[in-house]
Amino acid sequence: MLETLMLLTKENKRALKRIKGEQVLNYQELAEAVGVHSNTIRKIIKNSEAEEVKSKTFQAISQFISKNY
Repeated sequence: MLETLMLLTKENKRALKRIKGEQVLNYQELAEAVGVHSNTIRKIIKNSEAEEVKSKTFQAISQFISKNY
């Protein structure tokens, strides 16, 4: 089964990093708050360029940003 990929933009990543800094969260705490694995969050934040992620990951990040930004 093919997983649908969604584009996570630089702006999405910047917002995620800003929330991480403002709330003084480490990767594990941020991952738990978003609802994805800590390695996924770490990989996403370390790469500042836009990238495709699984739709489930995209939805979780988008919802987290909209609630906390």
